[in-house]
Amino acid sequence: MDKLYEAIKTAIEKMGKDGITGWGINCLQLYDEKFGELIEIGPTYGCANYNCNHVSHSPAAPIYKWLPPEGWSLSKLGSDDALTWYYLKSLEGEEYVIEFSDNHPYYDSIKWADFADVPEWILAELAK
Repeated sequence: MDKLYEAIKTAIEKMGKDGITGWGINCLQLYDEKFGELIEIGPTYGCANYNCNHVSHSPAAPIYKWLPPEGWSLSKLGSDDALTWYYLKSLEGEEYVIEFSDNHPYYDSIKWADFADVPEWILAELAK
């Protein structure tokens, strides 16, 4: 039972960490290498029909949470009706912006963005 308790403890710790949650999201890449960790936090849902071509939607997928690597902090900058932007910073001072898109009925996505991609009104709200 020790292995089971350890697995449960690890799962609870990971699920409690700050991250970006989405349906079928991918893991980010940095310098052509996997960056962070993708954990499954919810059941698979969506079209599971093997005879479907999935032209108008993505096939079934689980809910994932992307977790930044150890030593990196993640903060939500803000969102509009379609996109959400996050700020990612390392202990060494590296800074990045991540863009999350809710693409329903297609998989949600996360990708690298630039500070110039974040609308000015969202940045101005942070000063309040």
